[in-house]
Amino acid sequence: KGVMCLDSFSVEALESAIKTYPGRPIINSISLEEYKDGVSKLDAVLSQTAEHCPLYIALVNGPEGPGQTADEKYELAAEIVKQAGEKFNVTPDQIIIDVNAYPIGSESVEGLNFCAETLECLPRIKAIHPDLKTSIGVGNLTNGLSAKPYMRKVLTSVFLDEGRKAGLDCAILNPHHYVPLESLPENDVALALKVILDRDLNAFEELEEIALTKKTGVKVKKVEYQDLALEESICQRIKDGFKQKEEGNIEKEGGVFPYRDRIVVDVAKAIETHTPLDFISGHLMIAMRELGDAFGRGEVSLPHLLKSADVMRHVMVFLESFMRFQSGVEPGAEIDYKGVVVIGTVYQDVHSIGKDLAKTLLENYGYRVIDLGVQVPLDKFIDTAEQENADAIGMSALLVQTSNHMITVADMLTERKYAIPILIGGAPVNSRHAGYVAMHGGEDTASIMDNVFYCKSGMDGVNIMGQLMDSAKRPVFLQENREQLLREYQRAKGIQAEKDKLLETLPRRKISFRHHEVPADGYGLHKVEFKLHKLAGSMDRKSLYSLNWKFGKKSSWAPKGVTLQQLQALEKTWIEKAEQNGWIIPKARFGLFPAQSDGDEVIIYDTQDQEKELARIRFDVCIGKGRKDVFSVGQYFHPKASGQWDAIGLQISTAGDQAEVGVEGFKAQNDSESALYLQGLSDRVAEDLAGYIHQLLRHGVGAKKDYRGQRYSPGYPAITDLSYNRVIWELLGAEDLGVTLTSANEFYPPSTTAAVVCFHKDAGYS
Repeated sequence: KGVMCLDSFSVEALESAIKTYPGRPIINSISLEEYKDGVSKLDAVLSQTAEHCPLYIALVNGPEGPGQTADEKYELAAEIVKQAGEKFNVTPDQIIIDVNAYPIGSESVEGLNFCAETLECLPRIKAIHPDLKTSIGVGNLTNGLSAKPYMRKVLTSVFLDEGRKAGLDCAILNPHHYVPLESLPENDVALALKVILDRDLNAFEELEEIALTKKTGVKVKKVEYQDLALEESICQRIKDGFKQKEEGNIEKEGGVFPYRDRIVVDVAKAIETHTPLDFISGHLMIAMRELGDAFGRGEVSLPHLLKSADVMRHVMVFLESFMRFQSGVEPGAEIDYKGVVVIGTVYQDVHSIGKDLAKTLLENYGYRVIDLGVQVPLDKFIDTAEQENADAIGMSALLVQTSNHMITVADMLTERKYAIPILIGGAPVNSRHAGYVAMHGGEDTASIMDNVFYCKSGMDGVNIMGQLMDSAKRPVFLQENREQLLREYQRAKGIQAEKDKLLETLPRRKISFRHHEVPADGYGLHKVEFKLHKLAGSMDRKSLYSLNWKFGKKSSWAPKGVTLQQLQALEKTWIEKAEQNGWIIPKARFGLFPAQSDGDEVIIYDTQDQEKELARIRFDVCIGKGRKDVFSVGQYFHPKASGQWDAIGLQISTAGDQAEVGVEGFKAQNDSESALYLQGLSDRVAEDLAGYIHQLLRHGVGAKKDYRGQRYSPGYPAITDLSYNRVIWELLGAEDLGVTLTSANEFYPPSTTAAVVCFHKDAGYS
């Protein structure tokens, strides 16, 4: 006896089907994503079917798209259960949470592991309610492996076993893709576990070789590159993603060319009998095209593709440098690329991981990518695109305020009547933001642009460029995109209207000051300065290695050939270098000031004369967790009307102004690796020093060990206005730290942070 699953995008079809079906079906699916203006898929489906008491498959999808991390999946699942019960009396035993599966290796964020995130979310979702069930469409996990059925079977079987142990109740799968684990060789299971739990790309490759042997009956023989002709050996190493880390210099025709992979030495030999252009077009481009075609057929995985791109970049950096040295001009126009893309992270934003992945994929698919780097002035995107006759502009951002620069670029393009496609991406960017960008700052929907594209991943950029560069497909593609942008813009306006309504109608949070401790004295300003090695003992090494130095999570180190001992040695080397050269001198200013609130503003008073008002900081009104109330951090300070005094902490910490001098010096020498290490170390020092200063402020108000308060920096949701950086800077007299501000109220040097500190024990971020 089985149960039928009713599956349709049409709510009307589901409503008709459930009335006809004689038993209790499963309905696929509900979610929190928008079904139509202002109505979620959950609301639309349950309003028409809940009275029949079916079971529901609930996807962990929200207004921003599918949940990717364990936290996102859990939060969406909890909200689905809550809304289904409160609105439609649907009980948890009617809900099967589908936790989403993504193809192995499709992550676009450094250190992210989709498999591990999915497994981690399962016990958390099960804990929401004992009757709640979980499911997964496990076939998505191995998309792209249709040509390797044994590999697909091993990965699916091992993942389902791990899922079962974590609380997975059921799965949607092809029965031919699953076998009991005990029927698989222990070695293959061990490799699959490394792939799933650690995202181990070397294990992935080894499992690929085993799968090919199973399929063909012929044991895979490792390619002996030295047995191949030189040109073939180079191309095969690129297609295999074979890396040989080695640093050195090649002297050729009077020029000296640094390299960081052994393959470059052989490329230098190859161009003794080929011109660089002939070698690129006659060998390298063919190899990359073959690799791209294999990827399209599902014969090459995304992790493999990225490894190949890394090797190819070493080759192209050398060849382009050599051609530039030979001719004195940029070689880009002479190479037969598919197209040209100008890419960069927008002004005031220094984050580059997403941009770098997009660049890698575009280059791998045969595009010339002109990388403008980070903090790119807005007109530079346009000027460079015009100078290089580019086919598209790509912009990335990680902060909400910097993502709005994309709208400005669209407006500048409209004013210049320059109709070049814009590809946008980054953490705060979504399809709704693309709608705003396409409106280029206006409100007349008739003028909406048709060539703004939201890229959720680097592969989206590749696929979009493929459509744009196809003259037959381009007109229809642009028309369809315009219609999509218009829908997203109208949806975004609706969401903003809903937020405005919540801010207007939800009650204000009630704040208790019953156990709120305030200092009796201790007001005043302080300055501290440290030797770098003194601060290094308490440094957040996990963040230094994974975030600042971009090595990713510890589980990802082994596939990259990285060990903890290497990173510790690297840290020691750079701390010594930075201290010996005076590049990093950690210092800070902080102060404790009398304060009271006046609505959402906090009044800051003179430490010597508490009747004298020095400044005010206005905190933004935020919607509280669960949309139950609204609040501002200002409410956590004693109101002026109460007659009671409170205290506010202000702080600025910096790694000093010489770090930027050192970074720029390395960049001038084309030593991007050293620039990264010094910049990363200085950023880490500034952040960790900020945490230490926060502790000093807490001790200054007599805070207990378990009593934290919160630190809030301008530019984030609690204080979105960056101009308060200047208020903090002026009140602390921080100019003597060597810190200045730009016209946009960003700090210089960049390795500088500022914050206000609230000491109320209940203060938080939501």
